[in-house]
Amino acid sequence: MLGHLTQNLEADKSATFYFVDGLYDVPPYPDLEYECAPPNLVYFQYTSTSPSGSSFQSQIDFLGLRDAKDPHDQMRRLWREYGPQDHHNVTSVTLEYMQNIIEDEGPFHGVIGASEGGCAAATVLLDHLQRSRDVDDAATMMCGVFFISTPALQADGLGYMLSDNAETRISVPTCHIYSDSDPIAWMAQCLANTCQEDGREIILHDKGHVIPHTKEMMVDVANFIRRVKAAAAAKPSAV
Repeated sequence: MLGHLTQNLEADKSATFYFVDGLYDVPPYPDLEYECAPPNLVYFQYTSTSPSGSSFQSQIDFLGLRDAKDPHDQMRRLWREYGPQDHHNVTSVTLEYMQNIIEDEGPFHGVIGASEGGCAAATVLLDHLQRSRDVDDAATMMCGVFFISTPALQADGLGYMLSDNAETRISVPTCHIYSDSDPIAWMAQCLANTCQEDGREIILHDKGHVIPHTKEMMVDVANFIRRVKAAAAAKPSAV
């Protein structure tokens, strides 16, 4: 799905990539099977609230999520009805899994994720920034790229981090790619709202709830990453 992006950045050695599989195997929504070749791995263990075999669109209707008059309240409702089965434990397991990879394979200079994977990426990025502050050390991760992603999970694993009830922000440049025609675009907007405005970029497309497979779109994302890298090189004592 990210072939154009990885090719673009690896061609001039601007970046290399390390892909991390999820922990739990789940069936895809029937109407998204063409996007999700098995195995279908997720990073958090969720409680299913819809009939088995329901489509992505019917799930949205089932939960009444199509019209989000207050996106933050909708995110809280989504968490209550659809969140991980054992909130704190599952969040801790995922962060420990990611931290082991960071220690063994890093350092990494950013995160990329899509949909639920974007939630995991944002959660890992937020955790990494907090760990760096706790030891008064410069964070190695300098950006986040999120395709149609939901907000990060709170540090205590008891809900999403939302801008209307949390002072903490993702304090590095971020890029958010989503579609206004996506019925849950407001989830991606909730994530964007929890990221600092300085360095935050939003790239819109018209393809709905998918990662756009176009060179042109990925050039924009690649150039965002190059700008972050150039800014960090110009200020080596910063992030």
